[in-house]
Amino acid sequence: MKEYDLKEEHPCKDDISKHLASAVVYVIIGIYKKGEPLNQQPYSRKNKLYFEFMELIAKNYRKQRGIEFYANKLCISSRHLSSICKDITGITAKDRIDEHIIANIRILLVTTDLTISQISDELNFPNSSFFVKFFKKQTGMTPKEYRNVNKT
Repeated sequence: MKEYDLKEEHPCKDDISKHLASAVVYVIIGIYKKGEPLNQQPYSRKNKLYFEFMELIAKNYRKQRGIEFYANKLCISSRHLSSICKDITGITAKDRIDEHIIANIRILLVTTDLTISQISDELNFPNSSFFVKFFKKQTGMTPKEYRNVNKT
């Protein structure tokens, strides 16, 4: 992660750093799910809630984008969930959800031939227009532009 943070010339430096951080979290979740012993102190309640939140996102992001859904599943307030995420990662719960959705949209845009409308439907956006606006707000480009730039 440090290596990519130092690369000022890379056009996707920030995205790479974010996704590497997410990858580390998913590796930890995988270890946690397997029940492998970790050579560290027991997780705090805050860390356990964060890991459970990340698992819930991975299972439900296609249908649930609201922080309230995840907070209710964890039996905490949405404000508390956002505070936990901010303390652990520096970003809010809503931003973490959005990052996960955007990462999966990017994968679908580059690795499939699904239309923008089909991807929008698959991820349960109300309509293609909302989907395009959401993606552009998060990335600075439309899904079509992203696909054209990144498709090999």
